[in-house]
Amino acid sequence: KENKMQAHEIENILKKLAPYNLAYEGETFGFIHGDPNKNVRKIGVTWRPTVEVLQLCLEKQIDLLINHEPLLQSEKASVIPLSRLKFPPNLIRKQLLAQSNLTVFVAHSNWDDAIQGNNATLAQVLDIEVQTHIPFGRVGKVLPKSLKDFISFVKRRLGCENVIVVGDPETMIRTVAVVSGSGNSLVEMMEVAKQEGADVLVSG
Repeated sequence: KENKMQAHEIENILKKLAPYNLAYEGETFGFIHGDPNKNVRKIGVTWRPTVEVLQLCLEKQIDLLINHEPLLQSEKASVIPLSRLKFPPNLIRKQLLAQSNLTVFVAHSNWDDAIQGNNATLAQVLDIEVQTHIPFGRVGKVLPKSLKDFISFVKRRLGCENVIVVGDPETMIRTVAVVSGSGNSLVEMMEVAKQEGADVLVSG
């Protein structure tokens, strides 16, 4: 007899890894499309549910897609009236979802803040000895080096050809804050990192 798990049983596992109470207020998470009681034989995992990802899910007959970013683009992110566009954002995504029998689960800021989530992993990759847990980020010590050398280190560890940097390349870096995702766009996050003694904030 074939062993089966339902999507909500997999959700219980994911909730232990990234509890919902870690998500920021007002965010959508958990099941956002499809049937939570669906029998799951194939699972897909992705960072961003692009058209290509959804097409692959259809071709591979994926039952449950677990992703980090929202399924559909926010309409307020479009500066052009959707009525002007022949193929407005989300149109092809919605068509693919209608063709497939896909259930979609999102873990966003709760995964950023999870014990083994994005920021804990980023700190580990950058050899940060974590001392403080800030909202959706971590702060800790590194071996002292100039910002210029730290930039080279980050690029090497993360496989980035280019990074955007603001600051004096000769500044000594001893304490690092990491806030993955769009933490660099939040003035409050920069202020918190500074209050915690960070010499540099690494974000995306």
